[in-house]
Amino acid sequence: MGAPTRTGKAWVGATICQIVRRAVRYHFVNAMLLNEVQKQERQIDAQRQQLAEQARQMGEQAKQIAGLTTQARRTSLEVQQVDALTARLAQLEATVSAQEHAPAVEVRYRKGSGL
Repeated sequence: MGAPTRTGKAWVGATICQIVRRAVRYHFVNAMLLNEVQKQERQIDAQRQQLAEQARQMGEQAKQIAGLTTQARRTSLEVQQVDALTARLAQLEATVSAQEHAPAVEVRYRKGSGL
């Protein structure tokens, strides 16, 4: 017998085993589709959880960045103050050094000279 042909709704020339085999395959389609939909739902749920965790981490990182920015500004101001104090110290050291190396002037007091 050749390949079964379909006329209307009946299979002509098909054996019962061939018809049952085709029916069984179609029977599993719903279960397979349901399985795929459930699998995709699990993936979507996992991705949602991952996104929520990433959003939480981004919030924490934004707070850390804000704190570090504030700390960097303070440090910058402190560096400027240290630089200003260092420059002032250098001026004072130069003044002291100049005074130490200046020739000593001896002033004598003379009676009647007004000094």
